[in-house]
This record gives sequence, C-alpha cells and structure tokens, in this order.
Amino acid sequence: METYCNGIARIRHSATGEIYEIESDELDWDAVGGDERQMGSEIHYEAVIDHPELGELTWGLWE
Repeated sequence: METYCNGIARIRHSATGEIYEIESDELDWDAVGGDERQMGSEIHYEAVIDHPELGELTWGLWE
C-alpha cells in the first residue's frame, strides 16, 4: 500500500510571523507503529522533515 497526501501546509513561524509552505511531495511516509483493533490492524505512519527555519516538523496519520 502506498501512503500519500496532497496539498500545501502553510506554517507561520512563531517568532517572526513569516509563513513557510511545505509541499506534500516533500514528505516521505514511514510506518512507525500499529495496533490490532477489532476491525483489523491500525497502522501509524509518520513523515518528518528538518526545516532550516522551523526545525523538525512531524506529520502523523493512522490507517
């Protein structure tokens, strides 16, 4: 299965107020965990990037 997202994240720097855009194609998703649920497996995916101005940014999703 392929994990993907689309769109642009716009993140405002808390100190400077500058808005940075993160394109969805900049994110690489990895399975980082999971649980067995009554309806089947639940898998946790994360994408982490190290932005030069914002620091480490992490996205998470669950399937």
